Amino acid sequence: MTPTLLLGIVIGIVITVGAYKLWKREHLPKNILLQRREKDKRKEQILGMFKTKKEITNNDVEWLLGVADSTATKYLQELEKERKIVQVGEKGRYVHYRLK
Repeated sequence: MTPTLLLGIVIGIVITVGAYKLWKREHLPKNILLQRREKDKRKEQILGMFKTKKEITNNDVEWLLGVADSTATKYLQELEKERKIVQVGEKGRYVHYRLK
């Protein structure tokens, strides 16, 4: 392999990596922002359930949002960490949540 060819390959890699980083910087934050907005909207929907119910369960969240059990659990855990709700019960079907 000649030095000129090797230099061309290195320059090509550097340009490609630089172009990717620039593209990522411009496009990724928009996607993250949209995801955060969607997550915040869903958490507000969960909190809205307390207008009609004193307690909610994981199954209530699954039904409301049309999400999997694990996703509903994550939303509820986030709301709990934000100190907006409190978990009552240890585990299983006896767990429910109340506003804090």
